[in-house]
Amino acid sequence: MKTILMAATLLACSLPAAAAWTGYSQTPAASEFYDGATIEKKGSTVRLWAMTNHKSALTNLEGKELLSEKSLTTIDCANRKVGAEIVMTFAGPDTTGTRLGNMETPLRMTAIKPGSADEALMTAVCR
Repeated sequence: MKTILMAATLLACSLPAAAAWTGYSQTPAASEFYDGATIEKKGSTVRLWAMTNHKSALTNLEGKELLSEKSLTTIDCANRKVGAEIVMTFAGPDTTGTRLGNMETPLRMTAIKPGSADEALMTAVCR
């Protein structure tokens, strides 16, 4: 049942038209956004979907070029940590085109570096 629920969540969250993306970071290499409609807060923890649009294509391990990624991201606002459980990569911008990869891992939190895109996301959603 849990697998079916996860698959349904992935499918629902992979539809670009359903997302309300808000920009939080712009660099010469990428533009980063979060979907405010997916924000879930529990205490000092925030969970949401985030998207990265790369300015130029990156090549994955299979030799395919990707332009965007979407991740199920968790932020521990009190301890300044971030992690992702699911990362999906796409050939086109804004999570369009062929889905090239889907990685699911146990949540592993890392420290948020000052001045990073992760810090910009934390500032935007940890209010």
